[in-house]
Amino acid sequence: MKGKYILLVFFLLTRIYAFSQNDTISKNQTKHPLFALKIAPLCLIEPTPSFEIAVEYAIKQQWSLQQQIGYMNARLGVFDLHVFGYEYNELKGIRLRTEAKYYFRKAKFDEHPYLAADVLYKCFSDSKEEYYFRYNASYTEKIATKRKNQVFALHLKIGAIKYFYSKFFFDIYVGIGIRRKDITKQGLPKDAEPTVSDFRFYDDAGYWLGSMTGGVKLGVKIK
Repeated sequence: MKGKYILLVFFLLTRIYAFSQNDTISKNQTKHPLFALKIAPLCLIEPTPSFEIAVEYAIKQQWSLQQQIGYMNARLGVFDLHVFGYEYNELKGIRLRTEAKYYFRKAKFDEHPYLAADVLYKCFSDSKEEYYFRYNASYTEKIATKRKNQVFALHLKIGAIKYFYSKFFFDIYVGIGIRRKDITKQGLPKDAEPTVSDFRFYDDAGYWLGSMTGGVKLGVKIK
């Protein structure tokens, strides 16, 4: 996974540098989408899989806004989550993302690079069976619990749009930021203590974490 992000960063940085050297071209040559629809197929292979669609629309010649919404459900996942250590019995929720983009002026290449900032909100519930220490760690017990997860995140991103057929294009991006994750558990006895030192297993806790984002969207330019 980290290797994918490194390759994306290298590719996008080299392309954006090339565009910056040709940024004296006229503004009217900017051809980023004035209005476009997108889907995010890579979201189906995440540990919290979701089906996501987005709408991007121009607000100025080199600026646009993007609104993205996703429905999260464990059944949408392409891969068996158990392979990656996730044992969710149930996972449902929503994911919302608002993004502001600044497009560089069009140069001689086919890509249309941009800088972006986004705000992410994710809310989902899941149920899971986990082992806990009971009665001052005198024994362990497997307990089924429900969790409510809320995530707020901010990212700075670099990306590029690449047209491959008429009005169809790829939107490739990568970014870093911070996120706040709040977890609330239900159905857990008061004396139960987690057996694994991992934030995913704590109850009623909130954490500030580093965050990375990256992926590819498939889009169609409406106008």
